[in-house]
Amino acid sequence: MLAQDAIFSFIEKSLAQQPNPDWESKTAAKEELLERVLPHRTGRAQAPVAVQPSGKLKRDEIIKQFKQSRSKILEFAERTALPLKAHTYDNPFPIFNTLNAYNWLLYIALHTTRHNKQIAEIKTSSGYPK
Repeated sequence: MLAQDAIFSFIEKSLAQQPNPDWESKTAAKEELLERVLPHRTGRAQAPVAVQPSGKLKRDEIIKQFKQSRSKILEFAERTALPLKAHTYDNPFPIFNTLNAYNWLLYIALHTTRHNKQIAEIKTSSGYPK
């Protein structure tokens, strides 16, 4: 839930900047890279501290906030007429480097897919649930 909001903030930050005249060369093949790396859990990454679970929120509150955030993101994706590909923002993970706002939208969905697969994997481990 926290990561989803953080990633959407990168979309907002990219759109707040002037269009990047080099967006095509800077973001070439990034869709394929995201689709290859994120959902298949290729490589490991440590989440930034700001989006690491703290245990302070209850499950129901996390689900509620996740759904509210997802609804806002879907509405944005469905309604925007902005030139998403022309606006860029650098990813904190060097493997991805510069992404455009369209890439960031894909990132949200693929990041969620990655964690859904991680959860499914955990559920198949011996001793689950405790």
